[in-house]
Amino acid sequence: MNEDLKYLYRVTRDITDGLLLVDEKGTVVYVNPSAVRILDNPALEVGIKYASFMVKDRKGFNDEFHQYVLDSIYDRKNEHTGLLHYTCPNGSRRVLRMVSSFAYDEDKTRIIGIILQFSDVTKLHEVQQKYNDSTILLVGLLAMLAIWNFACAVWELSGRPVPPFVMTMIVEVLGAVASVVIMRNTSITAADFGLSFKGAGKAVLVDGLFTAAVLAFMIGAKLLMMRFMPNIYGENAPLFYWKAWGLSETKYPLTVVVQEFLTRGAVQGSIRRVLPEEYAVPVAIVLSSLFFGALHIYLGVAFMVGAFLLLSVFGIIYQKQKTIWGLCIPHYFLGLSLKIIFGVGV
Repeated sequence: MNEDLKYLYRVTRDITDGLLLVDEKGTVVYVNPSAVRILDNPALEVGIKYASFMVKDRKGFNDEFHQYVLDSIYDRKNEHTGLLHYTCPNGSRRVLRMVSSFAYDEDKTRIIGIILQFSDVTKLHEVQQKYNDSTILLVGLLAMLAIWNFACAVWELSGRPVPPFVMTMIVEVLGAVASVVIMRNTSITAADFGLSFKGAGKAVLVDGLFTAAVLAFMIGAKLLMMRFMPNIYGENAPLFYWKAWGLSETKYPLTVVVQEFLTRGAVQGSIRRVLPEEYAVPVAIVLSSLFFGALHIYLGVAFMVGAFLLLSVFGIIYQKQKTIWGLCIPHYFLGLSLKIIFGVGV
């Protein structure tokens, strides 16, 4: 290491920004300790051709970063700045703020290389992204709630011209549109929406066994009521109200998937993601359950409160499983059982 580089090392070894010097031939001539720490790639070392480092780096992961370096090397007319994504060899992803400048000879007349200065702004970028996500989420949910309140008011004032299941379909359509808008305009992924199949098999098994136990209890309770409290259902009341099956029940599987997607993924998952970790889980469960419980007001206060309580239980389960597919089972069978077994709404 010559005297100039030794001096440069002493000056820059403790700064938090990474520094990378590449000469006019494309050879790396200096890398400070922070650059080694930020890039976390042992292949980048003094004396290596930058083109060789590109080959050794994970192909396809850091094309944006390498293109920035190459542009800085070969574009001798402009200095470059940018915000880039970088993937370390261990798979961790970082956001880097890059600035390039030129290194001149002693006479300051000829460019002999480039100086790349970069800082790890991953945490700051995450905060900014959360702010953006939370803003879009708030606007989307408020728009959905406002439109729904207007539609519900028109429905009531018009004398309820359509059956309640049509209103349920309107909620689902509004929720689906809001979810698409949120997903397209935020960093929230399909996995964040609960659509991941990771762990879905175990969730389906556990939730299926839970549902079977609850259904057995409900059927047993119905038999006991028919035996010892016949006045509740009447002497000739059936065990199952199959005649009550209609269009609403036929489309119920689709309704269940859409509702779980909206309640758990779109609302609970999104709220949890943008809140501080200390309060994120309980607040997300309560707010998402209140939100969708309130959307059931057209079915009556008792149904709204019941929906809130059931949704809260499902919210706790979802937080452990991180997928909606298992929850669809109890949602489907327990939702149908209220009408088919106990005759609610018949």
